[in-house]
Amino acid sequence: RSLTCVCIGSEQDLDEAAKDCLQMYLPEKACLAVTRGSSSAILYTQPRIREFHATEFQIPKIEAVNPIGAGDTCSAGLLYALAAGHEQEEAFAWGLACATASCLYLEGANFKLSKALEFFLEIAKTANHRTF
Repeated sequence: RSLTCVCIGSEQDLDEAAKDCLQMYLPEKACLAVTRGSSSAILYTQPRIREFHATEFQIPKIEAVNPIGAGDTCSAGLLYALAAGHEQEEAFAWGLACATASCLYLEGANFKLSKALEFFLEIAKTANHRTF
């Protein structure tokens, strides 16, 4: 299996690249999380052979103080939620909430848990599901 470089210029290109990644490079039941800066993020899954799901979340608009480390914070929040037994989709929303909360403070990866919970409730409501 060799890695392939692709140009992603549309939503369909992103879906196809995610599908290829899930099929060729990731183990069964894996998920692929793609963040799109401060606007949205997509969680790709393959629940069954030749069936792919994408769940897109909208990120709340905030006045970011420092976005450095938000990606690492998202990963940490996602992994924490998975380890705590949450489903992939809920865990990803939690990771996004932690990342969003961390952008409110000057010190990276530092945030108030109550603010992350507030963002989680807001982000989780925006889940848009599609199958491709």
